[in-house]
Parts: sequence; structure tokens; C-alpha cells
Amino acid sequence: MRLNKIIQRDYTSFSLYYQIKLPLDLEISIPSDDPVRLVSAFVEEMDLSELYKTYGRIRKNQATPRQMLKLVIYAAMNRIYSSRDIRKACKRDINFMYLLEGMPAPDHATIARFISLHFSACAKVLLAQMSDLLYLLGEISGKTIFIDGTKIESAANKYTFVWKRAITKNQARLYTKLTSFVAECEELYGIRTVYHDQISIHTLKRLKKQLCRVKVQEGIVFVHGIGRRKTQLQKSLEQLDQYLEKLKEYTKKLYTLGDRNSYSKTDPDATFMRMKEDAMLNGQLNLITVVLIWKAIYREHGIAEEEISEEIDWLKGQIWSSIETMDRHEGMYDVQDVVRKCFMDQVSKGEIEIRPLLGNSAVDEIKNHILYDDDFYYVTDSTLRTICAPLLATVSFVQLKNEMVKSGMVDCNDGNLKNFTKKKLIWRSYGWQERVRLIWIKKETLMTDEGLLLEDIGEDTKC
Repeated sequence: MRLNKIIQRDYTSFSLYYQIKLPLDLEISIPSDDPVRLVSAFVEEMDLSELYKTYGRIRKNQATPRQMLKLVIYAAMNRIYSSRDIRKACKRDINFMYLLEGMPAPDHATIARFISLHFSACAKVLLAQMSDLLYLLGEISGKTIFIDGTKIESAANKYTFVWKRAITKNQARLYTKLTSFVAECEELYGIRTVYHDQISIHTLKRLKKQLCRVKVQEGIVFVHGIGRRKTQLQKSLEQLDQYLEKLKEYTKKLYTLGDRNSYSKTDPDATFMRMKEDAMLNGQLNLITVVLIWKAIYREHGIAEEEISEEIDWLKGQIWSSIETMDRHEGMYDVQDVVRKCFMDQVSKGEIEIRPLLGNSAVDEIKNHILYDDDFYYVTDSTLRTICAPLLATVSFVQLKNEMVKSGMVDCNDGNLKNFTKKKLIWRSYGWQERVRLIWIKKETLMTDEGLLLEDIGEDTKC
């Protein structure tokens, strides 16, 4: 009972002096050079019209948006970031009381709402004003501007980059296929799909509803499994689903790209950037680059390549022979770069034909062909041997395939180096499916720095 009396006691009885007039003038207790005065004067000179626009109405007898901004800035100067700690400082610290100008201390929820809803909406504008004021006061010279140019290598997989140029090309190619596909469906099933200049996802969904209506009207039963013949309507619907998923994928990737030219699938915020020593060795002066530089120098000085053919041939020989000494010359070259050059040379010359392997497209000829879908290139052992013939002069075929697997180019059965091939289901023209053993090469590993794929190079060559 006595303890309660002590706790509930009125301690003002021990005060010697009493203030009769309110509010208390706190300014006389703050030094003239205190930073809180600078913060107050600084904020008073700012144009806070954008901040006031974020408010529907401002309550009376509460801290104004200008006073709240002063509190938040001064709290950050003193490393106070918690809304509850700011409220506590407003009740105990004379400097915070000075900024409130006699207004009651705001609640912690009010402070949190101000930071998240009001201040964050116009933070860039307010910070730009602060920079301008500092420049006018002479605190910032404006002669030198520093930008954080630190390159931080992402932990994302180096073969998971999505390139805007490749996506736009594939999307344009898909739109061409969709136009002919929609026209074919209209002719086969007697339907009419209305669309404007370009087919959209909404157009394909309407077409799918119409095809499903045809299925119900004609009483067609879809079949599945090997040995069962599908109707034309079922094939059309399955093809339509593939096109629809592909169009959604391209649309999503372009939305993620935005104004950028590339991004990583595992880390969408990461973009492709050249570094001195990155994983793909783009910053290194490899032997292939040396040959190109030599040719450019000779061409600039008007020297014919025939006159220096021996030197060029010697350099090319060094490029191919460097594969054999991989372990002893680590970093001088990249297996991926050399193999990619072989593939591009063969495709650009037109000696190796490249064909899509999408949907129910029939493929009869596999030898001396490069088959592809959205993720992989498929070649036979003999085709790979033909493409990489310049490399096989100095290195065995098994060793070459081993290095391709180690570098992440080839997808084999659980990384089994004894068996480099995997079975792939391929449609034949006579209507049957056949499982063929092929080498699966990841498409990202044969992509150029500009985001071009082998099929893009093949099309440019035809044109």
C-alpha cells in the first residue's frame, strides 16, 4: 500500500519554480550553432507542394507535414530510424520539441505512415531540392559528379541470360506462324476470328473457345498414348496451346526486360556486363581476337592478306592447338568460344542445315542437320565431328566432348562422361515417333554477345 503511494505520488511538489505561461520557449535553451537550427531553416526554404499533395486533409492541432519532415531528417542525422524511438525522442529531447514548435508529439503510427506513404512518394523530388539548395549555399561545387561504377559479378548462372534482340526476333517469327495458323483454322473449321493488325493473347484465347465449341458440337473425343491417331482438331488445339504458352513467355520476358537489353533468369535484376575477368572471358584478349585485330591492322595499312597468309595460318593453328593444353594454359581461351565459332562458321557457310524441332514438325534427315527447340540444339555424333573438324586435328573427339560437358555446354545423363547422348522423341513424316540418341547442347552457350542464336545467323545468311 505504501509502495502504491510512492509510485502514484505527485513529484511536482519538489519543484522550486513553476511556469505560469505556456508554451515554454525552448529556443533560448538551444545553442545558436546547433545543427537542429540548420535543419529547421533548411526545410523552411524548401518547396513542399509535392509533399502536401499526398495529403487528403491536414488535421489541426497536430504536427504539419513540414514539421514531420524536420523530425524525420533530424532523426536520421542522429541515427534514429524507428518510429517508436522518434516518438520517444519527441517526448524527451529538447531539440525534437523545438522542431515541433509546441505541437504534441506524433504517435509512432503517424510517423510510420508519413515515411511510408507521404515522404516516400516524393523523396526523389525533395532530395533533388536539397541538392540544389546545397549548391546555392556553396556546400557543393558541382564541378565533379561521382557515380557508383562498381561492377559486382552476379552469382547467377552465366548461361541463363535472356536477350532482348533474340526475344523480339523470336516473337516476330511466332507472329508470322500465328497468322498462317489462324487462317488455316478458319478454313478448316469454318470459323471467323476477328483481330486487328496483330494477333494477341486474347485473340488466341477466343480461337481456343471456338475450337472447343467445335469439339462439343461434333462430339470429338481426344485420344492420348502411343498407337492412337489424333484428329486434326486435337492436333490444332495442342498446337494452339503451345503457341499460346510461347506468346505468354515472350510477353513476360519483354515486360521483365523493360528498357534493358538483357537480364538473368535466376536474378532478373542482373544484366549482362563485360568485366576484365568474367566467367565467359569476354574481357580477355584471346587468340581469336588477336587474329581479328591483326586483320584489321593489315586492312587499315593496305596490306593484302595474301602477303601475311603464313602468319595468319600460324595464329589459327595456335588457336586450335590451344585446346590440347587446356590444363596448362588456363584462362588463355574458352572452349565455349572456340566451339561456338566452329558452329557459326558452318551455319554461316550454309554447309550445315538448321531446322526447328517444335510441335509435331516432322524430321526425316538428321545427319548434317542441327535441330533446335526453345532450350537445346540437337546434333548427332557425326554432325558434331563435322562441325568441329578443325579442332579434331590436335585433340581427340572424346576429349573435346569431355571439355564441352565440363564447361556446361552439353547436357548428358547426370553428367555421365561415358555417354554424351540422350534420347529425344522425334516425329517422322509417316506419322510415327522415334527415339533418337542425340547430343543436347544448351542454346545459351552458343549465343553471341549481341544475343543472336544459330537460327538467326542462318536466316541472315539466307537473306
